[in-house]
Amino acid sequence: GVSAFAAYADVAPVLLDKLRFHDLCLRHGVDTPRVWRVEGRDGLAALAESLPFPCILKPLLIHRAKHVLNGQKVLLLRDLAGFR
Repeated sequence: GVSAFAAYADVAPVLLDKLRFHDLCLRHGVDTPRVWRVEGRDGLAALAESLPFPCILKPLLIHRAKHVLNGQKVLLLRDLAGFR
């Protein structure tokens, strides 16, 4: 049989990558919040006017952004002013 670790190793990349996890939820009919993917500050700024507030800003791969988030996993944006 397949060990639990081996089974997790196969699915871990899907669970850790927010876009891949979101796509998995959609394919299986699981309700999920809307997701936008942006690159850099310019991409984020271009998104500002179309976001619903409040919303959560979360990195695609959180383990790569922990140093930026100062121990938090997400940033809660209550309004456009907070976003900017």
